[in-house]
Amino acid sequence: MPTQDEIMAHILQLVSEGAGAPLTPEVEAALRERYYNWIVKTPKKVQTTPREVWEKPEGKAIQQRLRHLGKELRKGHDKLQLDKNACDAICATVETTSDCPHCPDPTI
Repeated sequence: MPTQDEIMAHILQLVSEGAGAPLTPEVEAALRERYYNWIVKTPKKVQTTPREVWEKPEGKAIQQRLRHLGKELRKGHDKLQLDKNACDAICATVETTSDCPHCPDPTI
């Protein structure tokens, strides 16, 4: 099972791939703040953490959503110049429109 740090690095890679561009320090910091602890928390809707399913089909679905998040972050932003608030708003939109039971509480 990958470590929390390994998964966080993979999250940043997946979002960057989806965006088709390197992440800015601001976006990377916002994503770390939003997802680092989420990796090891069990959401109310399921009995497993994202870390526990990361290499399983459920985890592969999460990874696809993270690539999608990258695409959404890039929409209308040529260089991913987003502040934390804009990044959080886009994350929340992607999370609330997903049927993934592991998505974090969008109010985080």
